[in-house]
Amino acid sequence: MIRDANAMRLRKRPGHAYEVTEQNNGEAGLLAVIQGCLDRKPYDLIISDIDMPGIDGPTMIEQLYFEEIPLPPYFYVSGEYTELQRFLIASQGALVLPKPFETAEFYATIDHVLQHPPVLR
Repeated sequence: MIRDANAMRLRKRPGHAYEVTEQNNGEAGLLAVIQGCLDRKPYDLIISDIDMPGIDGPTMIEQLYFEEIPLPPYFYVSGEYTELQRFLIASQGALVLPKPFETAEFYATIDHVLQHPPVLR
């Protein structure tokens, strides 16, 4: 989970076992995903804020794609975003979960993205 605020935390779902790695900005997220691939411990899912200081979520995904890093399924959470971010998101075929959202919506989005990952165009 890559986000710049502490407001969003992934809560443990009953009956689901997973490990959550959190990064507080796009640069750290980019490095963590690359390192996971190098260590042969790739991530199963990326959840990223769209708008963050430094590298934003869509730009981070674009950089991973152009570096030929195998992309796991991903989606974004956001309030507002720019036209450039909107273009990148559309070109990525990514889902955006608008803030504020309910916990059930969050988990439903995770389930959907894992079953139907976005495809970069």
